Amino acid sequence: MRCLPFAVMLFCSSVVHADLFTAQKAFERNEFAKANAELLPLLPLGNAEAAFKLGHMAKAGQGQDKDLVKAYAYFKYADANAFTLAKAEWLELEPSLSAKDKKQANIMLAQLQTQTKIKREDMLKHWAMVKAKKSLQPETNKNTPEPLLRISPKYPVRAAQEGLSGFIKFGLLVNKQGDVTAVNILKSYPQGMFDREIIRAAKRWKYKPSPNNWLKTMWFEFSLDAENTEYSSSNLIITPELIDLAKKGSAQHQYDLANIIEYHTNAFFDSNTGESRRLSYLDPNLSAVSYTLNPSDFVPPQAISPLALRLNVPKELSTPFFVSVDDGGRITDIKFDEQETLSIDIKPFFGHQLTEGNIKKGFYKVEREGEIPRLYPAKRVPSDAYVYWLEHAARNGHKKAQHELAFEGSEWETYLLEQKNPLVQTWVGARLVLDGKKAEGQQLLDAAISQGYQDATVIKADLLQL
Repeated sequence: MRCLPFAVMLFCSSVVHADLFTAQKAFERNEFAKANAELLPLLPLGNAEAAFKLGHMAKAGQGQDKDLVKAYAYFKYADANAFTLAKAEWLELEPSLSAKDKKQANIMLAQLQTQTKIKREDMLKHWAMVKAKKSLQPETNKNTPEPLLRISPKYPVRAAQEGLSGFIKFGLLVNKQGDVTAVNILKSYPQGMFDREIIRAAKRWKYKPSPNNWLKTMWFEFSLDAENTEYSSSNLIITPELIDLAKKGSAQHQYDLANIIEYHTNAFFDSNTGESRRLSYLDPNLSAVSYTLNPSDFVPPQAISPLALRLNVPKELSTPFFVSVDDGGRITDIKFDEQETLSIDIKPFFGHQLTEGNIKKGFYKVEREGEIPRLYPAKRVPSDAYVYWLEHAARNGHKKAQHELAFEGSEWETYLLEQKNPLVQTWVGARLVLDGKKAEGQQLLDAAISQGYQDATVIKADLLQL
């Protein structure tokens, strides 16, 4: 099938830093050619809002000749990708189009759908994973050896001085002797702030010798509050401005929002109590699509003081857990962290007098400080909030967001391999070698090395010793 001109322009575009926010700003300045150039590269990523905006530009003849056929195709594409405002637009145009026009528009639509690399159903699969309590959590392998020595990384002086907390996701390549031979940074937030210290520390870790070499994904949280320093964390706070810019289509702000949500909703543990310091319950019955995000939903746990109440916690209920109580302090519902496996019937505890103090009807979390149970105000948030904004950033062209989704083995992995992304080539190549597909894995590592990606050189050298 011959490509129509608009499709050729779309899939041959080489704009690198494209996002909806930049396109909108260009549009407001009547720089329609720039807006068009920002939006076109987002269509192969299944970005429905980009298609919707392109439809309006074609309909109004902004920066181009007025083209209702093209507008109709864009609106239909946006509608197929669940952009709710698009259906009314193509329905409005439909009576003015001839049978020939509709046929041409459908050819354009088919081209868009065929050349879309990331389908909407792939995004829905991620949401389904989250709702099925298989959210984007670090990989664990029960067959990997137990750690014998873990050196804690130093807290960077600059991070402490600037009041920065954060977290890092990294891959470890460990040989049969239990030595860490390579550390590959997969995600760092804030970017680059903690990389050096985690690499220095992790290379000194030691694991129990095993029959096989293995690859493991790890998380590490850098928290000023956990370090009990004189500084307080200032960068992991959700502000109204951040939410506003994310909603307006800024890929970087969407990515930042996803990371901060992840920080507050992941089960990071307090080193003193051994318990989760998360005060947001990931509710699988809430959807990020319809949920109104509120900054108060993600308040750092260290900023919340426990209520001065004496609690009567049933001995059968192990802490931590979330609880709904009425105005009389009686339990009306119990929720456990999504990582917990519920092995007891909670209904017999409904009506239990948790506290007789002055308490408002609401949602709380029960934690222990030593042997003493404490009650904290808590929030319900959608379990898919993190992946929702991460997907938006990825579809909006943010490379690091795409990397994160690729590490979960999704269609983003296939897409980034097609794009010859060296980080994904390295990670997938190492995994293939360890899975016994040596030639295929080495080919990907060589491709990453040819692009000057140093981690691939180190990892390949270690893998060749297997």
